Amino acid sequence: MATFEAIGEGVPNKFIRCFKDGTWSSILGGCTIVRDFADVSFHSYFSVMDVWLESKTETPTEIKISQIPGCTLAGILGLFVDVPIIIMIVIYKAPFMLFKGWHRLVRDLIGRSGPFLETVCVPFAGLSILLWPIVVALASLAGIGSSFFLGLYAAVVAYQENSTKRGLLYIIAILSLFDEYTNDFLYLQEGSCFPRPRYREVVDYSVTRPTKRAPGQSEAVRTKQPPVRMPSKQMQALKAVVIWNNFFQACEYTGRELLGAGAIGMKDLEAWQYSKSDIVNIGIPAYTFFMCFLRSIKSGSTGFLMRDNIELTDVNRPEGRVFDWLFEPMSIMKEQIKSLHLTETEELYLYKLSLYCGNRDRVDAWNNGGVPPVDEIRRAQLHAISRRLRGFSAMLSRLPTFRRRFQEVVKALAQEAKQRNNLMDVVRVLQSMELLNPVYLTTIFSGVFVLIYFLYIMIRSRRTNAKIRTAPEPAGAWPLIGHLPMLSEPGLPHIVLGDWADKYGPAFTIRFGMHKALVVSSWEVAKECFTTNDKALASRPTSVAIKIMACNGALFGFAPYGKYWREARKIAILELLSNHRLELLKHVRISEVSTSIKELYQVWQESCNSETGSALVEMKPWFGDLTLNVVVRMVAGKRYFGSSVKLDNGEGKRLQKVVHDFFHLVGLFVVSDAVPFLGAWFDFKGYEKAMKRTAKELDNIMEGWLQEHRRNKLEHGTNVEQDFMYVLLSILDENDKFYGYEADLVNKAICVNMIFGGVDTTTVTLTWALSLLLNNRDILQKAQHEIDSIVGKDRLVDESDITKLVYLQAIVKETLRLYPAAPLSAQHLAMEDCTVSGYHVRAGTWLFTNIYKIQRDPRVWSSPSEFQPERFLTTQANVDFRGKHFEFVPFGSGRRSCPGMSFALQVVYLTLARLLQGFDFETPLNATCGHD
Repeated sequence: MATFEAIGEGVPNKFIRCFKDGTWSSILGGCTIVRDFADVSFHSYFSVMDVWLESKTETPTEIKISQIPGCTLAGILGLFVDVPIIIMIVIYKAPFMLFKGWHRLVRDLIGRSGPFLETVCVPFAGLSILLWPIVVALASLAGIGSSFFLGLYAAVVAYQENSTKRGLLYIIAILSLFDEYTNDFLYLQEGSCFPRPRYREVVDYSVTRPTKRAPGQSEAVRTKQPPVRMPSKQMQALKAVVIWNNFFQACEYTGRELLGAGAIGMKDLEAWQYSKSDIVNIGIPAYTFFMCFLRSIKSGSTGFLMRDNIELTDVNRPEGRVFDWLFEPMSIMKEQIKSLHLTETEELYLYKLSLYCGNRDRVDAWNNGGVPPVDEIRRAQLHAISRRLRGFSAMLSRLPTFRRRFQEVVKALAQEAKQRNNLMDVVRVLQSMELLNPVYLTTIFSGVFVLIYFLYIMIRSRRTNAKIRTAPEPAGAWPLIGHLPMLSEPGLPHIVLGDWADKYGPAFTIRFGMHKALVVSSWEVAKECFTTNDKALASRPTSVAIKIMACNGALFGFAPYGKYWREARKIAILELLSNHRLELLKHVRISEVSTSIKELYQVWQESCNSETGSALVEMKPWFGDLTLNVVVRMVAGKRYFGSSVKLDNGEGKRLQKVVHDFFHLVGLFVVSDAVPFLGAWFDFKGYEKAMKRTAKELDNIMEGWLQEHRRNKLEHGTNVEQDFMYVLLSILDENDKFYGYEADLVNKAICVNMIFGGVDTTTVTLTWALSLLLNNRDILQKAQHEIDSIVGKDRLVDESDITKLVYLQAIVKETLRLYPAAPLSAQHLAMEDCTVSGYHVRAGTWLFTNIYKIQRDPRVWSSPSEFQPERFLTTQANVDFRGKHFEFVPFGSGRRSCPGMSFALQVVYLTLARLLQGFDFETPLNATCGHD
């Protein structure tokens, strides 16, 4: 009685108001089973209407008399099989419905809140609990009654499909459908224990599917048009399950973002369990819808661009009344939003309105940057859009399977919220204990990481060795840094790795810090890598040097395998390194080589010793100046070195130093590469600072070139020498992005790649060639004799003469065999698991090819350490260096082979021939040149 007397003050019609607030809202909020019964009627309507609304033809209906016996048999069996089993299902699940309903109603009663005291609503909420068994009984009777209709419908299926067999299959399938739908209503285990055979004939929509009606197209026009055979690419309809999975994943992703931003919390998620949170049930889907609309509008999509770049259009959407009813209204709404031309603040404000379902307090409390428009009409438009978004969400929430799927989303969000709360509790405890000091954190995390790393390595190595065969690994690796100390010994890395190959085999693994690398040292294994596994091993690993100095992969020689690498490499090959382009730039090479030879002759004249008739010249810097002049003139139209240079502002020396520093630093393995988590605190020997200085200096030089070319292009148009940078300016639009990179950055990066790829390697090859000739004077004399006999002394060697100078070509080949410009190939990265030489190579493994070791293999080369150019005229005459003969790969092989091979060889051949034709060479005191 005290409960009935607890009535709020000043409220007229207390009994009616209490009844309305208590009983009616309790039924709406807690009696979800009744609402689910309405949902099944709503959902079943689609499948029934699909049968009734089949397009009719003008031909009279044919009565299939012959099918009547089969239909009768199917109907009778449906009654005798489906009715008792469905009744058993109803009896079995009725207690679940009773107790689950009571549980929900009691929880709802405990959590009641309204304009009165909670005690006012208790009697009426209790009344709904008392009446709940009657609701369960009525639902059970409805299920039992429907079993007769479901069983008899087997006769209809048999008649429609003209097959008694399909009618019998329906009898089994309807049990599965009934069981699954009741499981959905009662939140039992998903699916059914009954099989579900297909009882309808499958229609191939890829051939017979008619075109959908465009907005504004009348039904009359649609019915008159025959089915249209669309292109197969356009007719591949998306499956409904793909769309729903994408939608619920987007809802979960949105919920996690909102949790992180503090827009929703654990209270909202808990309230959803008792049907008291429109923010979760309607707001999150509405927020997701609006995000999808904006994404579609900004991308220019004709349909809806969902997550994972899945585009849903009127052509590829699935069949079904749900998509037929929702697609066009949503398309209209997208166009309405598009026509508003929302500002950023209006978009953020509309996000808040959609999420909080118009709750002013919550909208004002969340400061996401969204501000309501000052104009009242504009504000009303945003509120109208928000209401329509919530309407779509509310419509979806009525679908029978929506709540089950959405429940999984809410569970995931609740778990995320609990983890965030636990993390905040830990942070507060640590703060109270003063353990968030950076010194403490660094020590703790470093120790924990080291411990976990050791445990991980031990466990993984045991499991891996037990299951798969991996390449052997040399002993002596250090914790964390692996084999790096052993590679820093006095011997050069390719020599050390070659010695290990003699001990561990042609394929073995080493550890560069936390990275595992496969080292290949035989032509057979190299062939397997660059043929069978070429694509799997076609990427590049990243490092601190690449991130800083290679513009985070914009230099395509260091870029990972992908679209950017392919397109940038294609531009470089077509516009600079193709045979046609090299022929057009032939005059640049000949001019620079001729000028440099003349300047070398002037040096001889100025410093010639009158007694010996010779002059002392250091040839390596001369080769470097010549090569840099050739490459930079082809790339940017500049010449830096030589007596003919008019203006020397020091830029050439700066560029030369940058090239030298780049190749020195890019090969270093810094602390951040070995142990990434220590990189933020340690810069051992200041390497990272040096990398940043080098990158900044290089960018300053390249930016100056780019701006100079842009000014010349504006002033003179096409009346300038079309070097490579001019070509790139015409190809790349400065206002567009090139696969994620700014156009100017791509221009500079490709030019830098050409310079770095052409200067150092060509200089090294020329230096070694002359050194080997000076150490083998008989071969030097043979080369000069060949030039004199074929070209003569009356004219200079031309590029057209090179094909006839076969001994000179053999000298260059033998030089590249003994001393390749890169003794170890640039690192490759395994993009996927593969098998090399019978060993399992995991994705993420680095690959080094020991070219030095392969090209000195005694199984292939007789006297492999001796300089014998004649081998390429006799036993190895057919061996080429273009990547097809894997015993000789100085320029690499496969997708990542050097694209500038032809250019480098032309410069080497012409320079070496002109030198041997014009000068006699000897070393001071007949000393030997070079060393291994």
